[in-house]
Amino acid sequence: MSDDYLWNRSGRDEDVERLEQLLEPLALQSDVPRPRAGNPGRLAIVAAAAALLVAILASVLRPVEPSALPERIDFPDVGHVRTEPGARGRVIRQSPEQVRLRLDRGTIHASIGAHVKPRLFQVETPVTTCVDLGCIYTLTVDAEGRSVVSVTLGRVAFVDGAREVYIPTGASCRASRRGSGTPAYDGAAPEFIAAVHAFDDAPSVERARRVASLARKEDRLTLWHFLQDAAVVEVGCDALVRLWELPPDVTREATLRRDPDALAAWKRHLGYTW
Repeated sequence: MSDDYLWNRSGRDEDVERLEQLLEPLALQSDVPRPRAGNPGRLAIVAAAAALLVAILASVLRPVEPSALPERIDFPDVGHVRTEPGARGRVIRQSPEQVRLRLDRGTIHASIGAHVKPRLFQVETPVTTCVDLGCIYTLTVDAEGRSVVSVTLGRVAFVDGAREVYIPTGASCRASRRGSGTPAYDGAAPEFIAAVHAFDDAPSVERARRVASLARKEDRLTLWHFLQDAAVVEVGCDALVRLWELPPDVTREATLRRDPDALAAWKRHLGYTW
């Protein structure tokens, strides 16, 4: 809601306008005399009006509990979503341009057709948005709003603000109030995955170095995402050079600058095509 509406009524805010309509009958009229002390009848009317105002405000401003999702939600020509018991949320939008679901809590299993254009199907969570790039995946939101996606086929992206994290087949990624985390392949060593989670919980160069020291050639997905982060790009670059060597015509300096062409060359070099 913009504060401008409260001061000069510029712009529009549907919630405020609805509240104004509800309260309009209680508006103070200039020709109505104010109650005087010792007039219990008028004081009772004022008290009743105040109680009604409190009740209306409580009704309008009370947080809405997310609805339980059905066991299956079909989106014609797009795909379907199966939900586990306890999943709560709602369908926000369903149009040829975008299908958007909100998952507030619980687990869903999304199966989206390979023919569906990338980014058409999206699931909003309290901390990030899971954007479908053509795949089958499982998405869970816990009681604290933290999200975890695991991709069975295809790939998705976690998007929050300007940050976009790619999770391909066989990989998972967490997201918390800090934002989207760092993806890792499910088949990675448990010690490596634990190091990635520790980095996501409290990012630092030291924790990034711990991840890099445990990385194998197969863990390139995690290291490539380090290249996107100015704070740990050097850690990611050195680890990738050690495991994969520099791509042709790409320098370490260009990588550390996070030059778009250099990062795209690294992506091709590592075998990614998103």
